[in-house]
Amino acid sequence: AWNNLWHIPGGTVFYQEYIEDAIQRIAVEELSITVTKQQLLGYLEYPSEEKQRGFGWSVGLVFLCTPNSPFPTENQEGEKIKIFDYVPENTVEEHKKMLTQVLSI
Repeated sequence: AWNNLWHIPGGTVFYQEYIEDAIQRIAVEELSITVTKQQLLGYLEYPSEEKQRGFGWSVGLVFLCTPNSPFPTENQEGEKIKIFDYVPENTVEEHKKMLTQVLSI
């Protein structure tokens, strides 16, 4: 969905899936690691999706998590993984805004 753009890990919470379980599943699927959830930072709306999909947009919950292992590894879900100390220009617009404002990067 976000071709050639960096983005934070995320995904869908399945029907009858607890948020905590979704966080762990997504971390394993996208980063091949487990994480410890620290706190809810807020929510993100993705109005840019409306242009791409032609209807509505997603809303996401943003959690600060700590990795339980030293470094994530690439897999089928997380095709390219990199840790930055800045927000790259080619980052999903909503993620760029959130990282800049909420995390003061």
